[in-house]
Amino acid sequence: MEARPRAYAYALQQCQVAPRDAMLVAVHPWDTDGASRAGLSSAWINRSSARYPPPTS
Repeated sequence: MEARPRAYAYALQQCQVAPRDAMLVAVHPWDTDGASRAGLSSAWINRSSARYPPPTS
């Protein structure tokens, strides 16, 4: 389950940061996908040597 784009927009607004200047680092692929879709840079930390899931759309 990924956060809705408005959740990222709210966080960016509260931090007074533009999406291009923000980055989300997470251990769950769906979090990095959601952040990328909201315009943020993202990084996935692979703690289990799993393969990154392919995009669904």
